[in-house]
Amino acid sequence: MPRAWRFSPTVLVTDSAPYLTGPADRMWAQLAPGTWLGTAHHQITIFKDGQVTLRDQLEEGERAVFSPDRSLAVVLTTIAAYHVPVLLTAPGTIAFRLPLLSAEAAAFTPDVDTLFAAGYNAFTPGVLSRLVAVDAATGAVLVQVDSLSRQLWDMVLDPDAPWLYGVEVATQPVVAVFDRHTLQSLGRIRPPATANCALLLCGQVGLAIDRVTRSAYAFDVKGWGASFDGTPTAVFRFDLVPASQAPEILSPISSSK
Repeated sequence: MPRAWRFSPTVLVTDSAPYLTGPADRMWAQLAPGTWLGTAHHQITIFKDGQVTLRDQLEEGERAVFSPDRSLAVVLTTIAAYHVPVLLTAPGTIAFRLPLLSAEAAAFTPDVDTLFAAGYNAFTPGVLSRLVAVDAATGAVLVQVDSLSRQLWDMVLDPDAPWLYGVEVATQPVVAVFDRHTLQSLGRIRPPATANCALLLCGQVGLAIDRVTRSAYAFDVKGWGASFDGTPTAVFRFDLVPASQAPEILSPISSSK
């Protein structure tokens, strides 16, 4: 893997959990020394030194996104009954809750100052996705944008420009570009017309940045939510938006490679 590639600190599954796992367990992740997170179909459980510190109702917890210093974590989930919790990894408790009832994408700033997340704020017909930026220390909402046209499945921050990239899911992966300070939509970077995901529908898609070549890579992972198969069925490359580009020039974006 090129050293310049930047992934959000994340974990899918680990095989060294000291606790017994059942057939419904989806993921085990070590949050901190002595602190473990286990997700099942309908809940998460955190153990601290063998004692349960937290149980919370979360549906289909599939991936934990960590802050760069690993002090905080967000479990990506399809439904959170009491809103999506942000976890304090060392004690295994809740720092605060996001104003979201699901979360399929999250990213922290390098200094762990701000947390960005996307998901649904309600489960009723016609309600679209929400994108938020919150203070990572207090959970206070800094910026909030409702009614995204499509759900975001992963997001990364541009290390050299004030952009936030999110990948949308449809028959093709499309990279949406946002101003990270205002969350204003600046446009989309589309793949070539012939670049289709497996089975003509993208699975859960991961996103990574190559800082040297100023490229983004979207990974279509077949069967991600069902089997942890983890095998990318396709990789799509996008040119990142130049740091010097003005927002008014970015919308709409149609060029890609």
